[in-house]
Amino acid sequence: MADKIYDYVIVGAGFSGLHLADHLKNHRNKEVLVLEKSRGVGGRMATRRDGEFTFDHGAQVIENDELMNSSIKRWSDKGLLRPISSDHFSAIGGMTKLAKELAAQLNIELERKVNKISWLDNKWLIEDDQTHSWFAHQVIVTAPVPQILELLERSSIKYPKDLQQIHYAKALVFITKGESSIGESAYREISNSSIFSVSSQKLKGTSSSPCQVVVMGPEWSNTYFDESDEVIMKLGREVLKKELPELLVDDLQLKKWRYAFPLNVYHQDFLALENGLYLAGDGFSESRLNGALKSAKSLMSTLVLC
Repeated sequence: MADKIYDYVIVGAGFSGLHLADHLKNHRNKEVLVLEKSRGVGGRMATRRDGEFTFDHGAQVIENDELMNSSIKRWSDKGLLRPISSDHFSAIGGMTKLAKELAAQLNIELERKVNKISWLDNKWLIEDDQTHSWFAHQVIVTAPVPQILELLERSSIKYPKDLQQIHYAKALVFITKGESSIGESAYREISNSSIFSVSSQKLKGTSSSPCQVVVMGPEWSNTYFDESDEVIMKLGREVLKKELPELLVDDLQLKKWRYAFPLNVYHQDFLALENGLYLAGDGFSESRLNGALKSAKSLMSTLVLC
């Protein structure tokens, strides 16, 4: 068992967790540790390389609004963003690069799935699903709400029962390779019952070779999410040929997101539980990356006063 006591342990290295860790470490000089269950940072800010192709298979764009201004300036000054419309920016080389820039100076341990948190001798004991443990004065959990509730249940920590009403949309994502005539728009939202958005990874500046990403709509994704990949691919080809006939769908890849974005959110931007335990993330504010950032910034303002 570790003897060091961190000021903060943050569970989750998604958009909220990284912004909180960056603020607490670099602007408030706090000792911060971030624990992430995956092999990389960023959550849905996910980019994959496949030979000469590079594609974002989670979040596709950064929405241009007042809340995001400081982040947009930060990344633009470092040459990581490009405007693709009046409303959107894309990440040059992929969304993962934005997450990695936030994470560069942070203390992050990957492949650490937190299994339990306990209040012990006036500090928090955080344990993963293996044999690792850490101490902290305060803990911030930024996972999707259903995963947060699983952790709280395992830890026998009480929480408001209306958190159980927060539900997330699933997302099935198709990637196609090669030239496709989908117009001059790098990213567009279709938002019919089957398809949510389509984007050209080359026009976005993500990939040097042409490939496209189609994010299926919540209703379609939820209906077929638990089918076999073979069935999903077959049904996906049928929909894409009908709705986007200009796409090449012979060489199709599939990605799945069980918690793509919240369909409804909690009535507060974050939630403070007992003894310096906080819950934050897009389930407490608004959907998409902007909501995750809003939650993080609201919590930052409260922590400044602590």
